[in-house]
Amino acid sequence: MEDRVVVRDLGAYLFTIAVVADTHLNETEYASASPFECNRVANARTRWAVARVNQLAPTLTIHLGDLVHPVPAQPSYTEAAHNFRELTRALQCPLHLVPGNHDVGDKPVAWAPAATVSDEYLALWREHFGEQFYAFDVRGLRVVVVNASIINSGLAAETQQRAWLERELASSAGRRTFLCIHYPPYVSRPDESESYDNLAEPGRSWLLGLIEAYRPEAMFCGH
Repeated sequence: MEDRVVVRDLGAYLFTIAVVADTHLNETEYASASPFECNRVANARTRWAVARVNQLAPTLTIHLGDLVHPVPAQPSYTEAAHNFRELTRALQCPLHLVPGNHDVGDKPVAWAPAATVSDEYLALWREHFGEQFYAFDVRGLRVVVVNASIINSGLAAETQQRAWLERELASSAGRRTFLCIHYPPYVSRPDESESYDNLAEPGRSWLLGLIEAYRPEAMFCGH
């Protein structure tokens, strides 16, 4: 039996997007609250990633969260946030940021290893990095940034994001749309149990319901 390879002409690339996640930048060089070597070298690794992205020359870069390693409850968070801004200043394309659990606090569960998301931590994000949920256009593509940590939190920001996202996806129906989020809704199955690596109910079903209704072309997740 002869194997056949079907090659389709997809045409020229319209543009390129670089997607990175979990840089876990530290407040000082080669030092981290984590005992693992991979975290101690986070700043050097981020410099390499910036240089590599510049070689690729994308239209833009999206960071899917956990920009820094110190969580907002730690005094070193502000210095790590400053380091992130300094190290990524060398990027030669626009950079769009998604909040991660290290950046705004863990999702609301009692067994999370760090403090859960709060209004105070969201204010720190806004101070250092800007909006926590938003959308933007690039060459006909609509990119929608979601803050996963506030889902199921009961914070006012959750209510605001919920109404905004429902309006945003409805108004973008029929367009090429990407969703960008930190925690994935699920890892293997939509009905899997909650873990450190997914969203809990009822927020998971709410988000999956929107995806089913409006069919964005892709979702990119960090964590």
